[in-house]
Amino acid sequence: MIHDAHLKGVAILKTKDFEKIRVLGTISAFDIKNRVNMTDLKYKFLDKGLLIRPLGNTIYFLPPYPTTPNDLEMTYQKTVDILAQSL
Repeated sequence: MIHDAHLKGVAILKTKDFEKIRVLGTISAFDIKNRVNMTDLKYKFLDKGLLIRPLGNTIYFLPPYPTTPNDLEMTYQKTVDILAQSL
């Protein structure tokens, strides 16, 4: 269920700003091509209620098992909105 929601979510990330988009079970990750201050980005995510783990230029989604597909859809949409303002 989470895996399928990730596959649907990463489909909206397939733009020129992202690369190495991958999903493995309940984890998804993608790399941001442009240089961006990941600390600032982390706080922007927190302001929108998202606890996202950036590592280098890679962002990981590791949702808890009870996460619903709707929760993940909202997470991906918020992520795209935040990144559109930051890149």
